[in-house]
Amino acid sequence: MSSEDKLDSERLRGRVEYWKQIAGLQTHFNDMSIRTRWLGLTAIGTLLAAAAIAEKENIRFDVGGYLVGLPSVLMVLSLMLLAGLWFLDVHYYYQMLLASVEYGEKFEKLIMQDLNVTDHGVTSYISSKISRRKAWFVTHMFYLFAAGVITIFLVSSLLPHRQGPAGDVQTQVSGSSKR
Repeated sequence: MSSEDKLDSERLRGRVEYWKQIAGLQTHFNDMSIRTRWLGLTAIGTLLAAAAIAEKENIRFDVGGYLVGLPSVLMVLSLMLLAGLWFLDVHYYYQMLLASVEYGEKFEKLIMQDLNVTDHGVTSYISSKISRRKAWFVTHMFYLFAAGVITIFLVSSLLPHRQGPAGDVQTQVSGSSKR
């Protein structure tokens, strides 16, 4: 093996290592998005569970002459947390993931020629199967669905309540009462 062949072999080995680093970076940003969602939904679930207990216990407090239910406050906090998670996920981690994927696609096109591989690589293949538009849609639907569920609970907690004959709480809906 000539010194030129050894040099070419080392260059190729370096490119492959660099490609591995790019793939690792993509994995890292994807993992950060998943962990952000997981941790955030755990916190939101905890707030919603606390809101359910507060609703069962009918915990209310006076704020400037208005009776405010703790469940409503906890659900508003849940929506605020969800909005923060959405912003962090979609406008930070997702953008970094997209940038690393785009860079990986470009680099794979170059390195696949050196490796005598006829396709453009796994990053380009995955991107061709799940478009950026579809990924954007799925991510936003995830947050929209979660926000919708929390909003339904929030609106429900804001409906007027009164004590029933047995001391339990009833919700007033259009003149009728539901237990």
